[in-house]
Amino acid sequence: MFKLAGTSNHEPNLGAAYQAHLIDLLTDEHTSLLSALDNSRQFLARSRIADFEHEIKLFKGHFQAHMMAENLKLYLYLRMSLTKGSEKRKYAEEMRLKMKEINKHINEFYATYTNGRLTPASTYACETELNELRKLLSRRFEEEELQLYPLYKKQSSAA
Repeated sequence: MFKLAGTSNHEPNLGAAYQAHLIDLLTDEHTSLLSALDNSRQFLARSRIADFEHEIKLFKGHFQAHMMAENLKLYLYLRMSLTKGSEKRKYAEEMRLKMKEINKHINEFYATYTNGRLTPASTYACETELNELRKLLSRRFEEEELQLYPLYKKQSSAA
């Protein structure tokens, strides 16, 4: 339903349609992303550097696709369906901004430890950062699933 600007505390829906299975898909992606990091850790532990780099490259691409899906489907819908200025909308925006920081961290990790940059001397640091990244994403995904995703409701019931 489209309303003229200024007639509601909601913004017009500019194409961010509700998708009944979106949350299930995003949650499944969380599992896949964490598994990719686990695979990367195993390759690194076995000194299978080419496999490690390949898995991290796949992870990075998958993560960016996940972020894009969240931005275009989840966050846009929440922005359009939650009341301007509401605590729920502010929370959703904070979560979106935090995810941009995580993406920056992933890009830095990728730039530091792939394309032949991983050396025997940097393996321990890489392993440490990979473990921290795994923990960070695990906590983030848990928060999304428990706090953010429940906000995603059909527009008639969103507030």
